[in-house]
Amino acid sequence: MNILLTNDDGYGAAGLEALYDALSEYNDLTVIAPASNRSGYSARITMNRKLELVCHGKNRYSLDGSPVDCVIAGLRSDLCGGIPDLVISGINHGYNLGTDIIYSGTCGAAKQACVNGIPALALSVEGSSFKAMASFASKNLELLCSLCGGKSKSWGNELEYFVNVNGTSLDAYKGVQFTSLCYRSYNDNVIAEKEDSRTFFSITGGGSIVSEGSEDNDYIAAEKGYISVSLVSPGPGLNRSPQSCSGNFIL
Repeated sequence: MNILLTNDDGYGAAGLEALYDALSEYNDLTVIAPASNRSGYSARITMNRKLELVCHGKNRYSLDGSPVDCVIAGLRSDLCGGIPDLVISGINHGYNLGTDIIYSGTCGAAKQACVNGIPALALSVEGSSFKAMASFASKNLELLCSLCGGKSKSWGNELEYFVNVNGTSLDAYKGVQFTSLCYRSYNDNVIAEKEDSRTFFSITGGGSIVSEGSEDNDYIAAEKGYISVSLVSPGPGLNRSPQSCSGNFIL
């Protein structure tokens, strides 16, 4: 496959490198990743300024922009040697579960590919061991790709879903579960500070994140040691019910 790899942790991040190592033997890879960490950038597009592209070797680039900028650069230029068959965003350091998808630059990049008719995967791991998730992606590329609803490779022909994959930091997983999306309450704190005549707000992390949802939600599956696979609509449509999904995954 001709695959575009990106992320929101930034060029050279451990999760992206683990994925590159797992996929490089049998696929044609192009890396276009943000020049620095762009976590929480969602679907942000950088406008009204030039974005510097830096080459780090054959088919490896960093771009001074958002994850979505990286996908647009890959799809609208000749950096990938043509329109890629698949875009993979990740492997993110930290979950992108349920409500996280709204804010996630990892998922924003996958969504951008999806709305342009390119199958896309968003991969995330809670922890710092990425090898098992990278291996899972490599072994199941065709199946994961097919879950997007087809490979149109046609501009403006939006696919039904991008595939959001999550797991904990394990050397091996118990299995794979199709999941619904949980709701995540972050308990954020806002600190207001006065400096002379100016007021500043800082949004900081709160207490522990609370995750709620049905018994088949992505948080429960991941925390129990399974790989969670959710099919997420890139637009306002409904996400696909896990009960309607099937696939013979390889671990």
